[in-house]
Amino acid sequence: HYRQFHCTRGVFGLIKKQHKEGGWGNPGGEIFTAPLHETVNGKIFLDGTIGKLGHVEDVVMPIKDGKLLLDEITSRDPELLSKIKAYFNSNVDEGAHFVGELGIGVSSGIKYSGDSLSDEKAMGTIHFGIGDSESERGTGGKIVSKSHIDVVLARPTLKAKISGEWKTIIDDGKMVV
Repeated sequence: HYRQFHCTRGVFGLIKKQHKEGGWGNPGGEIFTAPLHETVNGKIFLDGTIGKLGHVEDVVMPIKDGKLLLDEITSRDPELLSKIKAYFNSNVDEGAHFVGELGIGVSSGIKYSGDSLSDEKAMGTIHFGIGDSESERGTGGKIVSKSHIDVVLARPTLKAKISGEWKTIIDDGKMVV
């Protein structure tokens, strides 16, 4: 089964996700799946968290054919940009820079804090796992890596094409379905 996702505030581009029976999970406040990584194209406009780096603002992360283009990441803050590139460059196995996961935070009891492990579960956030697609958790993903870095968007707008019609799932960080 395939559905298309489009995020207008956070990611510009289309994502087709692969759904495997039993592939949805809700471990402590998130719904997640593995996208068909080669169909992920666009830019993540990030005001949110990046793994252990914490909260970041005004970062643009281009993705082509599912791969994060490290040399094309931009930020207004040169020091932050250097930290981001070093962080992602510390993970260099074959799958380390591919989009392996798309997740939606659904826990109303968790508020955005700048800690990616809890932020990815906060209601109205979305996140992309860069690296391993965690197929052992039933995602159906094909990306294998020793690395998995969550990039969390604090206030995204997310639309999904369902039965041929675009429907808004999250609008500026607020769930609408």
